[in-house]
Amino acid sequence: MMRRDFYSELLNGIDHPETYYCRVWECQARYEYLMLIQLKSDPAEMRGKELFWEFQRVMYFQGPLHWQGADFRLGSDSECIELLAQLEPKVTHPEMLIEWDFCSLFKFKDKITGLDIKILAGGAFGPKAKVESAP
Repeated sequence: MMRRDFYSELLNGIDHPETYYCRVWECQARYEYLMLIQLKSDPAEMRGKELFWEFQRVMYFQGPLHWQGADFRLGSDSECIELLAQLEPKVTHPEMLIEWDFCSLFKFKDKITGLDIKILAGGAFGPKAKVESAP
């Protein structure tokens, strides 16, 4: 599937992603719901490698605001359809949103607590070394 290949680039330049610490850095509800995830190689060390992912058109977030493990997998089409149907029962054909690559389900597992993290979003970009603050 094309989007799976595209999203594998989110891990470019990240050695041992399972060791990275992630946290929700910023959320914005302006034009489209935007979420920035900060990734750090060592949260206690200021010199540690710091990167950011940008998730756009975030429709759903489940999980803690920080976790260990930047290694993710994409949810299946059926998982996305089921979640979309729960979130917006008025959507008559959620499978078309998946078919048109309108949204993807990003799934993480916290390596410390075992909690699941889910982000249903229209797109994700990164990793970026810096992010611009919203005006």
